[in-house]
Amino acid sequence: PIISSVRMSGDLESLTNSGFRAVGGEDHRGEEPPYYSGEQLDSRCLYCDPLKCHYCHGNRVDPIAFYGHLRDNCQEGKFRAPNKDDLKECAWRRHNVDTLENADSAIGHSKRIGESVRKLVSSSARQASTDVSLSNRAIHNRIQDLGPMSFALKEEWEYVVEEIGMLMNTKRMVEKAFFVNEIPMLIATECQQTRDRRLPAERTQDCLQKKLEVNVVHSQFVKDSLELAIRVTEKHVKCLVDCKSHLEKERSLHQDLEIMIDNLCPKENSKNPGVIGAYTVESMRDLTLENINNSRRTRQASEKFRIMADNLTAKIANDSIALNDNVTIALKNRVHDVDIARCNYIGKLKEVTQEVERTESKINDLTSAMKALDVPYNITKSRLERSVDRPGMERTIDPARKAVSLELGNIEEAINALRGKMEESEQQLSELNDIRLDIEMKIAAKYQTLDIDNGKCVPMTSSFPARSKLLGH
Repeated sequence: PIISSVRMSGDLESLTNSGFRAVGGEDHRGEEPPYYSGEQLDSRCLYCDPLKCHYCHGNRVDPIAFYGHLRDNCQEGKFRAPNKDDLKECAWRRHNVDTLENADSAIGHSKRIGESVRKLVSSSARQASTDVSLSNRAIHNRIQDLGPMSFALKEEWEYVVEEIGMLMNTKRMVEKAFFVNEIPMLIATECQQTRDRRLPAERTQDCLQKKLEVNVVHSQFVKDSLELAIRVTEKHVKCLVDCKSHLEKERSLHQDLEIMIDNLCPKENSKNPGVIGAYTVESMRDLTLENINNSRRTRQASEKFRIMADNLTAKIANDSIALNDNVTIALKNRVHDVDIARCNYIGKLKEVTQEVERTESKINDLTSAMKALDVPYNITKSRLERSVDRPGMERTIDPARKAVSLELGNIEEAINALRGKMEESEQQLSELNDIRLDIEMKIAAKYQTLDIDNGKCVPMTSSFPARSKLLGH
């Protein structure tokens, strides 16, 4: 805008139409003036004035480039016309200048040029201030495009902070669930060790023992799963903290930009209103969108993980409660079966005891009967033996002796029968005693099993944690 104002200025037109007369007296009006950039101006110029630059170059200079050179090097647009000594010094520096008399004729021309330049500086300064205000307004309008980005950045930062809080709650919940879920393993292990103290007769691989083994394996799997969940939670927390740090840096940068906008200098931003520090408005917008999108993806991954962690703890709690219920039901059924078996053994023991008593009574009766036959047997045997002591002529087989001999045989046969029955009764009594002893041992084993299962294992399973504690609440 400044260059356009200079080109349309009347002073510039008069300056270019008047032309510059070189030191040799040559008039270059009507010729196409060669243009030079500001860097092409002679560095040996002592003052920023067009005449000296004209004498340094020896030809017409670019007024637009020279105006920029003049504006950047002259304070407040002040201009001092060169004097004769300055022109002599410039002429002395030039090798193509023959004499210094032309300097006198150039003084008047330089004064006219100086007046034109002063008018040009004053009008251009007014135009420049207007253009700078317009440029600053354009900067503010372009910076206002970052307003929604700043709001979205703040909103995303709040979401990230909230997500970090919820994820930390999830981490604490999983850690509590990890410690609480060690209780089912302890219960199952303690029940196994307690039931191993049963008598060998009762130490069988029943369904309860299998369920306890399943509980131990499941508890170990739960422990490994929750440890993995804790590690993944820590990784998500670290990612969210990194996102929070990036968002905070981005917010700080936005705040610094707002301060920079308020303190912008026209000289700094009149050339490129889109440049702010090391960033442009477009690059800042792209960077903000990239950070917001990365944070949003990280936050969505964290939300999915939190849902997964909640589902994991809920499923673990459901499975643990179901397994404990199965163990409790199997334990109660086992106690019921053992109690029924104990009652049956007690009834059987009573029957065996009664049979033993009957057998013992039978043996006593047989013993009494055998003792009762001893007297007739002895008498009959004595009579038979005495009949042998008769003289030879009297020693005949008479009916009396035959009857005594027959009676003795009957008594011996009865005694032998009683002795056989007594032996059978004694054998039966021995078997009954063995059966009774075995039943008594089984009853004692059932009592011990009931004491272990009902007295120790049932209270352990009753101390199983509630569902809320298994969930980590």
